[in-house]
Amino acid sequence: MPELLKNIVRTFLPSTCYVCDKLSDNAVCKDCMEKFNTVYKNEKRLFIKNPQVMIQSPFVYKGIVKEMIEDIKYRGIFFPVPFFASYLASMIRENAYDFLVPVPLHFLKRWKRGFNQSEEIAKEVSKLTKIPILKKVKRIRNTKSQTKLSRKERMLNVKGAFRVDISLKGKRLAIIDDVITTGATTLELAIMLYKKDAEKVDIYAASMAEMD
Repeated sequence: MPELLKNIVRTFLPSTCYVCDKLSDNAVCKDCMEKFNTVYKNEKRLFIKNPQVMIQSPFVYKGIVKEMIEDIKYRGIFFPVPFFASYLASMIRENAYDFLVPVPLHFLKRWKRGFNQSEEIAKEVSKLTKIPILKKVKRIRNTKSQTKLSRKERMLNVKGAFRVDISLKGKRLAIIDDVITTGATTLELAIMLYKKDAEKVDIYAASMAEMD
C-alpha cells in the first residue's frame, strides 16, 4: 500500500495491522506477533558505570518499527503508542521506580509539533504501571537536530540542555524515550537527574538503533 494511502487509512479509517494491513485493534495483530518479534525483538542492554545507567528497549529501530515510531513522532498518529507502552510497562514493572521521566522537548519544538511523543508513550506506561510522571524536568536549550551529528558532536550538542527543578534524593527514576540511537540525549538527562541526588536512573525506549 502506498505510504500516502497508508497515512490516510490510519488517520481516518478503522485501524490496521502494520505488518499485514488487515483490520486490527492493535498495531500488530495476533497473527503477525510471532513474526514481528522474531524480526524486531531487541534484548540488548547497555550498562554505563559512571553514573550507573541501564538502557533497555523492546525493539530494534528498523523496518516496520521505524515506520511506527515515525508515525507517532512526525505524523501525530498515536495508534502504535499502547503497543510500545505495553512492552515498556512489562520491563519497568521488574523494578520499583518512583517516577517516569519522559524526555522533554524545548517549548518551541513542542509548540511547533503540538505534542511530545515521549510524553505520549510515558502517559500510557503510567496508566499501566501506576507510576506517576515527574513534571519538574525541562529542556532549556532548543538544540539542533542530532540526526547528522557524530556521537561526540551529539554529546556536546545536548550538554546542559536540561534543568531539574526539584530534589530527587533517594528517588528511583525511569527515563522514557521513543528511540535511542547513540543515547547522548538520554544520558545527558540521566546525569542531570543524578546531580539532583537520584538514587537510581535507568533509560527505556520504545526502540533502539542496532549497535555493533
